[in-house]
Amino acid sequence: RTGRRRQEPPQGGKDRDIVDDIDRFVRVNKLDGRCEKMLRDISPETARGVMGLTGGSRHTFELSGDIRDPSAIVVSRIRKARDEAARAGPP
Repeated sequence: RTGRRRQEPPQGGKDRDIVDDIDRFVRVNKLDGRCEKMLRDISPETARGVMGLTGGSRHTFELSGDIRDPSAIVVSRIRKARDEAARAGPP
């Protein structure tokens, strides 16, 4: 881990859980700092979907197979989730 300070959520509970989930996801999949920042900058709901933690998600938490650049896969998931959210419009 680099010397970056982790962005702490304003309160405990579910916000704390997403921070822990992202930490674990980054570590397990050996993601780079740029990808980690992108995960931390999106909404918790979107991040959970990208990480495969929501029901009905088509993604898995641990990337598997012959993956040369896991960060590129996760960045692609994030971009796709953002595009889908933009098409859906505001709730």
